[in-house]
Amino acid sequence: MAMDASRTVPRLARALVAILVVATGPALASDLRFTVFRDGTPIGTHRIQVEQVGDETRVAVDIALEVKIAFVTVYRYSHRNREVWRDGRLVSIDTATDDDGTREFVQGKAGPAGLAVRSTAGSYTAPADVLPTSYWRRPTVDRRQLLDTQKGRLLGVRVERADPPGDRAARYRVRGELDLDLWYDGDDRLRRIAFDFKGSQFDYAPVGQPAPAPRTAAIR
Repeated sequence: MAMDASRTVPRLARALVAILVVATGPALASDLRFTVFRDGTPIGTHRIQVEQVGDETRVAVDIALEVKIAFVTVYRYSHRNREVWRDGRLVSIDTATDDDGTREFVQGKAGPAGLAVRSTAGSYTAPADVLPTSYWRRPTVDRRQLLDTQKGRLLGVRVERADPPGDRAARYRVRGELDLDLWYDGDDRLRRIAFDFKGSQFDYAPVGQPAPAPRTAAIR
C-alpha cells in the first residue's frame, strides 16, 4: 500500500515533538536568584523559577530568611508560592508563609466571576486580571491593585517611574498599601527589590553581586 506523504509528515512531526517534550521536560523560561540583605548583611535567599509547560506558565517562588544577633537566631521567615498562568492571566495560586511562627496562606482559582480567593484574610472574588505581589512580571507596576501573596488581601497602590543617573534598570516606586522600590531590566526581568522595615534597609540583589550601597535616606 502506498504511503500518503501529506499525512505521514505531520504525524512524524507530532511524534518528534512528543519525544522532545518527554526527553527535555518543561522549558525553564527563567531562574532568578537573589541574596537578601538587611543593612548590608546577607540574611537569606529569594528564588523565582518560571517554566513553560504547554499553554501554561508555572511560577515557583521560595523565600528563606534568618536574622541572627550574636550567633543567636532572632527571626525566621519562609514563604512558598506556586502560580499557574494561562494566556497572561493568573488561573491559580497557592502560598504558605511562616512569619516567625505566624502561619498564613493564600489559595486562589480562576472562575467565571474572577479569581476566587480563600486566605488568612478571608474569602472573596478578586478581579480576573489581578496580579500578585510576586513581582516577577513587569506589568505589576502598571496596576493600581495587587493581590498580597502572604495574607491574601487586595492592596491599593500607586506607582511612579524613578531612574536615578547610573541605574542600569528601570526603577519604580510603589507606594500606598505597599512601600517598596522595584527594578526591571531591558528584558522586563526583575533585577532588584528594596524597602525599609522597622528601621532597617532591605535589599534583594542577584546572587553573586555585592550588597547595594547603603541608602542615605529611607524610601519615600
